[in-house]
Amino acid sequence: MNALSHHGAARSGTEPTTARSATGLRLRLSLIWAPIFLVLCGLLAWGAAETQTGDTQTVVIALSTASFLAFCFALGDALRLIMGRRHERQPRPST
Repeated sequence: MNALSHHGAARSGTEPTTARSATGLRLRLSLIWAPIFLVLCGLLAWGAAETQTGDTQTVVIALSTASFLAFCFALGDALRLIMGRRHERQPRPST
């Protein structure tokens, strides 16, 4: 086996070769927090539309944008974990 792992990063030699993160927990957390961030983004965007122009509106818009970015990150992580699980379940061709 070469010095590169599956993802191309060099192994330090201290982690087990079969080490895995808690993907089930990460998936549940992503699926819980994604809709929460989306609703928060919508509420903040609505609040920004109702707020008069000024410093307060800028802050609310920034918070809405940050919530949307957190939603995108959570959704992307959930999709990546789902695709990874699907990839693990597929039988590997024998060589």
